[in-house]
Amino acid sequence: MPKTISLANLIHEANVAITHDNVIAEGVQVTGVSDDSRFVEPGNVFVAREPEHAISQQHAQQAIKRGAAAVLVAEEVNIPLADDALPVLKHPNPARALGPLVHAFHEHPSRQLACLGITGTNGKTTTAAIMKQILDSAGVPCGLLGTKEIDDGRDVKPAELTTPGAVELSGILNRMVEHGCSAVAMEVSSHALEQGRVAGMEFAAGVFTNLSGDHLDYHGSMEMYAQAKAQLFTSLSSNALAVVNACDSSSRVMVDGFKGESIGVCVGEHDPLLPTTHVVRVVIESMDIDGMTLGFQTPWGNSEARVALVGDHNAFNVGCAVAVAVGMQADTSITFESAMKSLPSVRAPRGRLEPVHSDDDDIHVFVDYAHTDDAIVNVLRAVRPVVPATGRLVVVFGAGGDRDRTKRSRMAVAACEGADVVMVTSDNPRTEDPEKIVEEILAGVPVQHRDRVEYAVDRSEAIHQSIRSSQPSDVIIIAGKGHEDYQIIGHTKHHFDDLEIAQDALRLRAQGSNGGHV
Repeated sequence: MPKTISLANLIHEANVAITHDNVIAEGVQVTGVSDDSRFVEPGNVFVAREPEHAISQQHAQQAIKRGAAAVLVAEEVNIPLADDALPVLKHPNPARALGPLVHAFHEHPSRQLACLGITGTNGKTTTAAIMKQILDSAGVPCGLLGTKEIDDGRDVKPAELTTPGAVELSGILNRMVEHGCSAVAMEVSSHALEQGRVAGMEFAAGVFTNLSGDHLDYHGSMEMYAQAKAQLFTSLSSNALAVVNACDSSSRVMVDGFKGESIGVCVGEHDPLLPTTHVVRVVIESMDIDGMTLGFQTPWGNSEARVALVGDHNAFNVGCAVAVAVGMQADTSITFESAMKSLPSVRAPRGRLEPVHSDDDDIHVFVDYAHTDDAIVNVLRAVRPVVPATGRLVVVFGAGGDRDRTKRSRMAVAACEGADVVMVTSDNPRTEDPEKIVEEILAGVPVQHRDRVEYAVDRSEAIHQSIRSSQPSDVIIIAGKGHEDYQIIGHTKHHFDDLEIAQDALRLRAQGSNGGHV
């Protein structure tokens, strides 16, 4: 029998300041909550998220025709009805009320899981993946929700958004509970926070990785971008845990006013830039092309562990995952010793410094998702120490169309300063002219580096050319798309996988063929 709840109880459980234009009919039963009028089912509460009066009216009327039990609209929106049989609910910001309503309908699944939210410009996906692996290894079943995929404890499927909308999100969390998960590691994007997609969730821990220039076309300024990220931490209760990058000054904005326990994570010998309850320090003891040995200095003890990852940024990601897993002992029962034992088996998610080469290849090729200037700096800095003395560091990258254009010149500078050879190409051009995007990137190349920069607008050609022309012992980073297996041209997704293209180019290199590329 389908789940139902009375409308009065739903509003009470959601704990949001909802008013109504007419009397809520006694005995109104709700079968679900929807924000898409095209898919409303009989008995649903429909939430008109659009603030525009005419659009809200149109969507609400469509929902009513499909059998909605009630509609929720902005306070200034009027819904003409033939009688008062259908409750018309009002709220100053329906988009913010949607989450609490839908989470209440599912009996607050976030209260039944240790919800571990990770926000920041870079590192969210890797930190979430490491966190899940540590928890799973310690016998704490952990779901995963992020940019790459959604793992609900039974099924794994590709993700459409870094953080889904409230209706889909609550359903996913509910399935995780049903499938026996005790925790969920989830990426929380600034867009999701700003748009209220995680409203109604209760997080057991919030993690802040870093802040660098991205999405400024949406947020307008770095200050507004930081404030959007900080909403994750203002939502935390005093019983929650905050884990922040102690070497990023933006962390102050995150923990400003937070009354709970906080852990600052530092890499190397850097001094923390802000006070936290505890500090976890991670030191790279040794590193080669296949991984590194990390030393940990923590409130729970000191230890060393080998991980199949490289670079300062990954040392930080591991440190954050350990800090959360052990810092949340009340929820996870994970000891520092068990976390350390799990690290040698930890692997980065697909497309995060993912090796493409085999032992038989004379060069090393990695695919990485780095798509901001800061991410390019981090990935090149991570790999530079393990480039053979006789080899060069090569980076292939582009910039997405219809996105923040301010970062294109910064990406050019980051690539030129970090690599020996730079190949500029397309990313996901979308509705922009890819040649114009490449031109904007090239315009940002410093004069002194122009002799080391090449370009090929066609991404496949750029990858083939870079691998074909590389010298033995070179290390190539193909940056920007990582796990993505598509390229968006116009409004259409075409199959395109950097890893597949690179594998083909390596095969042709081994055969001594140019594969028809010039």
